[in-house]
Amino acid sequence: MRNIYASSGATEYVTVHVEEANGQDLSTCAWALGISASQQAPPTTWAAPDLAVYPSAGTADLSLLVPASTAPGAYWLWVKDTDNPETLIRPCINQRISVI
Repeated sequence: MRNIYASSGATEYVTVHVEEANGQDLSTCAWALGISASQQAPPTTWAAPDLAVYPSAGTADLSLLVPASTAPGAYWLWVKDTDNPETLIRPCINQRISVI
């Protein structure tokens, strides 16, 4: 597991790397990111990535700005793809955010 440390009151970016098993183009996906205090329960608030980079076919690096108003604590980064015909919601199990 990788801990990402962010200072309370400061704005920090957290990034997730997404890979599509069949190498399909991910640049047309409707991405959303969120943080939750639980690895089992998705966030109630989602936001479009602040930065999306597509380094190669089938991969995406998505960044979310953790707001300065985030209270100190441990959080998990979640990613959502709302493409038709399905919506995929997944926790980024190796991305724990520690706001200190």
